[in-house]
Amino acid sequence: MLINELINNNSSLTGPLRFLEFGENRRYITNRGGPDAASEPISLPLGFPFGSEVHTLAFVGTNGIISFGQPFLFWIPEPFPGGTTSRIRNIHVVAPYWTDNDIHREGNVSYEVFQIQTTGAYGDQLLDDVSKYIRERNTSSDFAGSFMILAEWESVHPYPHGASSASDDDPFLAQTNTYQAVVITNLEESYVLLYMNAI
Repeated sequence: MLINELINNNSSLTGPLRFLEFGENRRYITNRGGPDAASEPISLPLGFPFGSEVHTLAFVGTNGIISFGQPFLFWIPEPFPGGTTSRIRNIHVVAPYWTDNDIHREGNVSYEVFQIQTTGAYGDQLLDDVSKYIRERNTSSDFAGSFMILAEWESVHPYPHGASSASDDDPFLAQTNTYQAVVITNLEESYVLLYMNAI
């Protein structure tokens, strides 16, 4: 199930959740000098039900994608579920804003994993807050998340912003986007929450 919150930092926010704060174990994907990158494999030790499978690995990519099973670095969005020649075929992904981001010189892509009773009081509280948010919007559910990935693409530019100094004068390439995605599960149900700045 997808719950989408559109957030505009220039006006008052609605709903109980806003951009989420990271805890003490935030990890950054560094890609200064390369075109596209993904995180190290994120272990999902209890399994993460998503799509038609229970996944044991996830990856956060610089191009606005969280993929399961293997990293997915392709930068041109394609229709789901993809045709026989599609790069997206047979890959489960969450695509909060699939585009060709450029973090050569500026912008950050980061993530943090939260697991109930293992990531401290802040992690447990964040899992509880997100679970409550889901229950308030899906009143037929008694959902209580036990595992969550919080990913953020902060002040990312469109490609080729950092690829050459010639791109510095292009007003389109000077624009940035900031957005977050949360994937959360109780090992039976999984939810995705998207938080967007004005894009």
